[in-house]
Amino acid sequence: DALAALETRADSQRVALAARDSLLARVLGPETQMTTLTSTEASASLRVYWDRNRNEVIVAARRLPPAAAGRTYQLWGIGANGTPVGLGTFN
Repeated sequence: DALAALETRADSQRVALAARDSLLARVLGPETQMTTLTSTEASASLRVYWDRNRNEVIVAARRLPPAAAGRTYQLWGIGANGTPVGLGTFN
């Protein structure tokens, strides 16, 4: 029925908005530190948001060209002992 479909869609939109609001609150929160990483070869950049209270990182890429077919980007960090740590892959 059409009403049920509209309610389902509205519920989905509420969930998406709540997730967006939560992300914005974390990125804009006073405990979050932001750093921008830029490329010397292109206009690509990354903004790294570190939420110190949660010890979580949120990464926002800008003008990053798509990875080649069959490949992905991988983000790396340096652990406390100086060892590289894989932080995840994305495309």
